Amino acid sequence: LIDMALPNVAGGILLFLSVGIGATGRSVCTTATAPSLSYHLHVLYMQNSQESTEKALDLRQRFIETFNLTNTPNCSFEAGDPQPEREDMCPFEIDEQPAGPFPTAQYAFFVPIGHFSEAVRWIMNHRGTLDAFVHPNSGCEVEDHTVWALWGGNEWPLDPSIFSCESPGCVPSG
Repeated sequence: LIDMALPNVAGGILLFLSVGIGATGRSVCTTATAPSLSYHLHVLYMQNSQESTEKALDLRQRFIETFNLTNTPNCSFEAGDPQPEREDMCPFEIDEQPAGPFPTAQYAFFVPIGHFSEAVRWIMNHRGTLDAFVHPNSGCEVEDHTVWALWGGNEWPLDPSIFSCESPGCVPSG
């Protein structure tokens, strides 16, 4: 592993990221070596704002109803597990406070590749003033959450130092 300094656009502060380096001296995480195995769709909101929280929870419920997830249990696997064999969407628990790389409350859905287009199109069309974050799950967690991610609305600063996987197909332990 080597450390790299990258600018944080939101605050002008440098973030130090560890990047996996292969025998050739290059990062093992490239679009050529790390296919997207699945996706996560997140909605971030201000947990101290009743209006923001209500909008976010309403959007979550409408997503669940639209995609017939009402009787679907929450995802029972670690968030970093790409689950390439899984064919159905599932909701993760709601993080009502900052958790993981996120500086605010958020919730997420696991989205298999076969549901990517419809799920992302729906959330982007219905998010209103909320901020949506979509990233692939390739095993290269830093790139998945930074370089290869997309935002609808405002981009929030994330803390990639919490990630433990930095190679294609990696599944975090724990």
